[in-house]
Amino acid sequence: MDETFVVPNVGYENYTREALRQFIVNLTQQSPDLVNLTFLRNVSDAVTHSSRDPMSVVIPITVFYAVIFLAGVLGNVTTCTVISRNKSMHTATNFYLFNLAVSDLLLLVWGMPPEIYNIWYPAQYPFNQSFCILQGLLSETSTNATVLTITSFTVERYIAICHPFRQHTMSKLSRAVKFILAIWIVAFCLAIPQAFQFGIVAVETIGSICTASTLIAYLLFYPTISCFR
Repeated sequence: MDETFVVPNVGYENYTREALRQFIVNLTQQSPDLVNLTFLRNVSDAVTHSSRDPMSVVIPITVFYAVIFLAGVLGNVTTCTVISRNKSMHTATNFYLFNLAVSDLLLLVWGMPPEIYNIWYPAQYPFNQSFCILQGLLSETSTNATVLTITSFTVERYIAICHPFRQHTMSKLSRAVKFILAIWIVAFCLAIPQAFQFGIVAVETIGSICTASTLIAYLLFYPTISCFR
């Protein structure tokens, strides 16, 4: 049959995703020759738009996230530049701040752009499984490094205030560098099992997202949460 049938994209956003899927199934079963590639593309676009929040919500959130991203990148890059170029600022405390800026910058770069993309194209993850795992690995590593850096910095400040006579031996620059290297090694090792819980998950048969397994994440973090109850 040479006849084709193309349904315009106008008005699809008024239908629910389930109604659109059922419509495609019924039409395919009744008249499979009438369904062409253009029609399926139009319906796919309609499903994407129907799952997206209203533009009155999407645009303000996008602007807010963009401001956070630009301010975070500019602030952290400035911090790293100032500390690295001024030898007078090469102290243990400032090295911890430098490391904190690096970990925050890494988390911003790997975390914020996918979030903005997901706002505009929900359930439309554009990369493969390997990239999803890599994204989880880097995000978890930077998060762990941030927590460990703040902890080390707090301990260093505690020693400087409560044990000033030990500050010269415990807060040396060389010791801080060793601690920072250890922080990244530990953060990376802790992130490996977390990263392999990430994967591409189908969402209501309309697309996919990169996320962690809810069950395994629950099993990993429930013992920790229980300790604080």
